[in-house]
Amino acid sequence: MRHPKPTDNVLLDARQTATLLGICPRTVWKMAAAKQLPPPVYVTPRAPRWVRAELDAAIDRMQSARNQ
Repeated sequence: MRHPKPTDNVLLDARQTATLLGICPRTVWKMAAAKQLPPPVYVTPRAPRWVRAELDAAIDRMQSARNQ
């Protein structure tokens, strides 16, 4: 069983998500639309945020798919 990390519930905006992934913010939106990333959580109608734990899981899936 995985123990929660302090960063699991952190919410990241598109720019922070892009920095985490090493891509530009527009690519974050393209990857989310293509279901390569989890969809954002809208804190308010104009404030989309990504859950860090969900992004970490998506990164793990991408890495494992690449290594197979």
